[in-house]
Amino acid sequence: MQTLWQDLRYGARMLSKNLGFTLVAALTLLWPAATVISQSATPPATDKYADKLRLFEEFARRQMEKDKTPGITIGFYKDDYTWVKGFGYADLENQVPATANSVYRLASTTKTFTGVAILQLVEKGKLKRAFANAEVYPNLIDELLSVQIDALLSVQERPQSIKASKLAVDLYPHHPRTNAVWGVTLALADTSEERREMFKKAVGDIESPLEYFKKSLALNPSGLASAGLLNRAAREWASQKRIDDALALLKVAVELHPKSAQLNDALGDLYQQKGQKELARQAYEKAVEADPNFEHAKMMLKKLTP
Repeated sequence: MQTLWQDLRYGARMLSKNLGFTLVAALTLLWPAATVISQSATPPATDKYADKLRLFEEFARRQMEKDKTPGITIGFYKDDYTWVKGFGYADLENQVPATANSVYRLASTTKTFTGVAILQLVEKGKLKRAFANAEVYPNLIDELLSVQIDALLSVQERPQSIKASKLAVDLYPHHPRTNAVWGVTLALADTSEERREMFKKAVGDIESPLEYFKKSLALNPSGLASAGLLNRAAREWASQKRIDDALALLKVAVELHPKSAQLNDALGDLYQQKGQKELARQAYEKAVEADPNFEHAKMMLKKLTP
């Protein structure tokens, strides 16, 4: 679906360039405007945009076939003119055609959009004022964290994602996930001068991430701050060649879980990759101290010991 969406955006840009159309949405129910062509049929010959829209329809169908997309609804608007059309099936199993009025399950897609909208309110100073001294306010944790988690997964740090993470822990200071994600944000922020500068401009000075991880762990011992999940996240980043990010996370993780053989062993592997053999040896020693039967750490110590 990501490929189809990117291709449709390209098609939309072509329409926008030539006709001034704006892509309203895909895979969503669209609201009618003053003049609406919303049938699933091809635009009538009298439609002033008919030729251009036929070209776009052909383009959309080719991309659907290429990406094996069963169904989609697309809409454009220009001034008081709106065009909406369904392609393929809204319900493949029951062969229900997609139409201009088809409803699609969005799952968590809207969380990022809501998170961005929240950030816009934050930057205008409206959200915190609205929640000031309030005992009860909406649960926006998922929406806020989706902005930051997307950034952490794609290493596309932005000031907005940092602000989202900070706002989440400010509004929900006793939630395990907000504390853990803020801890990760702090750990990664200190890995380069560029990130430090971005962080400072976004929210101020960098704090120690350890206390936030400790709080998250106390609130949920099997959650994001657990040894297993931290180790998995670090190894995933390492597999993506994000060695410095993985190393920054593991340094905090072994402070949080000093008796974890797995974390110390993983830290040793990263030091080894960076050519820091003495630090790798020390990490493997701690892994063996934590678990004398940890074979990988024992093997690596033999290799590193003269």
